[in-house]
Amino acid sequence: MKSLTDQMEKKVKIKMFKPKFIGLLSCSGEDFPGGSISRVATRKVLTEFLPGMTTAICVPLFLNGNEQETKFVKNFPCITIDGCEKACVKKSLEAMGKKPVESINLSEFFSKDEYKQIMSGPIHDLDWNDNPLTLKLAEHIAILSAKHLKEMNMI
Repeated sequence: MKSLTDQMEKKVKIKMFKPKFIGLLSCSGEDFPGGSISRVATRKVLTEFLPGMTTAICVPLFLNGNEQETKFVKNFPCITIDGCEKACVKKSLEAMGKKPVESINLSEFFSKDEYKQIMSGPIHDLDWNDNPLTLKLAEHIAILSAKHLKEMNMI
């Protein structure tokens, strides 16, 4: 029979590794609007919708094997937000053997007209801050994040 100390240690270890966050990996494409709206919507979730419950993963650092980013991705549920049909973010996560709990691709999420509007829109992040399409995407990311946080009994 295991000692009380062993049982307590096991409970502490389980608590330590219980997910407290959802990792959001958004498109880092700087040269087209799909990347810009993905980043701005993700930032809105982090700061306005679910502060303290979601965190952004720096995709370039993650791809370069940064220990902190990689460790988080391996241990916590993640949602990918891809700016186009290339799905770079989702593919990079899957390449390390991790499946996102949710995956959003702008080319599939938005209607054809909305996606066309995005792709012909501005490149700079600031131009997307108050755009209704940014809000639509941010709300969707927040709803998916909240769903998984609720499943983990975090909210």
